[in-house]
Amino acid sequence: MIVELLHCVKPAVLIETGTHRGGSTSFYADMLRVLDVSATVITIDINPKWSFDPADKGIISIVGYSTDESVQAQVKHAVDKALAKRPGPVMAMLDSAHDEASVLQELAFIAPFITVGSYLIVEDTNVNGHPSAPDFGPGPWEAVDKFLASRTDFVPDRECERFLLTFFPRGWMKRVR
Repeated sequence: MIVELLHCVKPAVLIETGTHRGGSTSFYADMLRVLDVSATVITIDINPKWSFDPADKGIISIVGYSTDESVQAQVKHAVDKALAKRPGPVMAMLDSAHDEASVLQELAFIAPFITVGSYLIVEDTNVNGHPSAPDFGPGPWEAVDKFLASRTDFVPDRECERFLLTFFPRGWMKRVR
């Protein structure tokens, strides 16, 4: 589904939180290249564990918490610089801390970057009994609920769940205004 969205949206910028070992980040950069989409991939993590130099794939790696103001300033600068080179859609994948409060903070920060018709994807909304890890506690699903209850510019795109199996139920949000 993510590859399909990359193909349809053709983002100029893809923001990811939660780099970890860089596997997803590398996958996004590779798929964008295969799809012939010139995009800047920006990833944020407090402790990325790269096994390669992300710059070799044109990935901008920002080290720190995505909820810290200094990190957010770096992200804004990187997004502005990328959009100055190639204006276009901005898309994001949130996959760092999975507690409700952190996800809500990320949503508040990242949402303004997302362009109309593009996507803000919150990963792992399946935890806390949706349907996995019933004792996880409030997490991404609950953050998405609060986010959507307070906004009319994003809607869950249930069409992204048409394959009937996703770790991101209701986490595929499309910006509609």
